[in-house]
Amino acid sequence: MLHYTELLQETLCELNPAIVETAKGKKDKIQYLNIESAFDIETTSEYQQGEKVAHMYIWMFGIGMNQPVYYGRKWDELAELVATLQDA
Repeated sequence: MLHYTELLQETLCELNPAIVETAKGKKDKIQYLNIESAFDIETTSEYQQGEKVAHMYIWMFGIGMNQPVYYGRKWDELAELVATLQDA
């Protein structure tokens, strides 16, 4: 696993995914990148003041076959990764 900050734009460009186009309506079309990906989080729970609360302590994101899995520990880090993916 690699920290999400180690995901490089070049790595994303090398994946070269196919573009799939679907019809939303008669005139509208939506384009998607056809690429393998997976997302997972690990959580734990505890009681605080008598109420059960859950906490995420790590998330992992895989993109592309035979590529490293990237991880982070905070929700704002996941938002940064998503922004990186959108910019690619």
